[in-house]
Amino acid sequence: MNAAPRRSELRCFRAEECGNEGDQLLAITNEILAEPQLRLNDLSRRYGDSTAIRPRHFEIWFAAGDAIQLRSE
Repeated sequence: MNAAPRRSELRCFRAEECGNEGDQLLAITNEILAEPQLRLNDLSRRYGDSTAIRPRHFEIWFAAGDAIQLRSE
């Protein structure tokens, strides 16, 4: 079983996707979230050559105890 990260994050798994697409997705997600603000975690060194991870796969992981709040319009 995986432990929750220390900080909430958006995970990316392929270097070419972590740059432009990862940054765009991070910005959009952080516009929606009031709390917590996510950071991008580039896991491409570990998983970049994996055939088990499909292209354009991203994951959001929330840190234990973080209150998730959306921005009100």
